[in-house]
Amino acid sequence: VTETFSLMDGVAYTLSFKLMMDTETSTSYDKLFIYALSGGQEIELWSKSKFGVSKNVWKTYEFNFNAFAGQDVQLKFYFNTQDSVLNSTKGVFIDDIAVNSTCLPQACSSPADCNDGFNKTTDTCTGVSCTYSIP
Repeated sequence: VTETFSLMDGVAYTLSFKLMMDTETSTSYDKLFIYALSGGQEIELWSKSKFGVSKNVWKTYEFNFNAFAGQDVQLKFYFNTQDSVLNSTKGVFIDDIAVNSTCLPQACSSPADCNDGFNKTTDTCTGVSCTYSIP
């Protein structure tokens, strides 16, 4: 779990990181999950079962992180091999973790413009900019 970091309210954010997995390619084993922790909620951002992996290939992932504007956030990385078989590989590498902002609000003209892709967030278009909340 990372240190807590604070995000300013009213601006748009993206979270990005690079990931390389030298693990079993099956989604049943060597599971990796990446979560955002905020306001007592744990929100899954990434999982091997959702995104899959290409073994031994660095890939950059980027997510809309607007729902966390105005909040204190931590990132949690959780890896579990699920068994004691085929565990002689190098494992998981995560690099270049960044939260970036344009320092401008996320503009919108309809609710579809505000969809951040997370089921646990509420996305609203005020007609000019998006607002997000984590119930």
